[in-house]
Amino acid sequence: MAAVATPETVTPGAVEHHDDEEKKPAKTTMFSDEAEICEVEAAVDESLPVLYGYLYKKSPGRLRLKAWDWRFFAVVNMKIIWWKNQESCTPEAKSRGRADTTDVKKVSEEADSDTSLKGMIDLSLAAAEVEEDKANPQVFRLAPRDGEWATGSTTEKRDEKRIYEFDCTDSAHPREKWVEVIQEHIEEAQLKNRARSAAGSEYWEDESIDPQQALAAARLVQKLEARKR
Repeated sequence: MAAVATPETVTPGAVEHHDDEEKKPAKTTMFSDEAEICEVEAAVDESLPVLYGYLYKKSPGRLRLKAWDWRFFAVVNMKIIWWKNQESCTPEAKSRGRADTTDVKKVSEEADSDTSLKGMIDLSLAAAEVEEDKANPQVFRLAPRDGEWATGSTTEKRDEKRIYEFDCTDSAHPREKWVEVIQEHIEEAQLKNRARSAAGSEYWEDESIDPQQALAAARLVQKLEARKR
């Protein structure tokens, strides 16, 4: 890829894990094995990593002179969100010279109404696959697993089959970290969707089971299935 001018100052992002302040333990009446119960409660305590920083994103426009855009990205709460720059993402953090995880998480919660963002992919609304480019060690792609993005899952209006392409050159994080964190968010989205399906099926006889407990059960099922392979 041809060299692209980068901002004079690029603030590194950060990867942080935060435990929720209050945890609601999963119900134990669903399982007879005490070890399995412990696994469920541990699963509820898990939290997703937050990753943010600059990346190059390939432009979908064929007639554009600039094929790659330098954008500020955040991978948070099963969403991939990007802005023109860090200042657009967290303008209140400009005086500090950098954004922190709290700033980014707060902004992500309001992403649906944020007019300053340039784009978003909601992994909870569409199954996705992330793949490293075999020819270029800096590039990776994100594609809809079923061939098309579900309605409302991306801000892309012109191409529901679009494959997003990213380049980690000059990024504060290596490609491996971006791919690893995005994959975690993809898997979490799949688990939550599985939990929603299970909660709405005849499998759940106890109507008091909440979404958090259903998610814990889905995580447990996934672990047990992995052990059988």
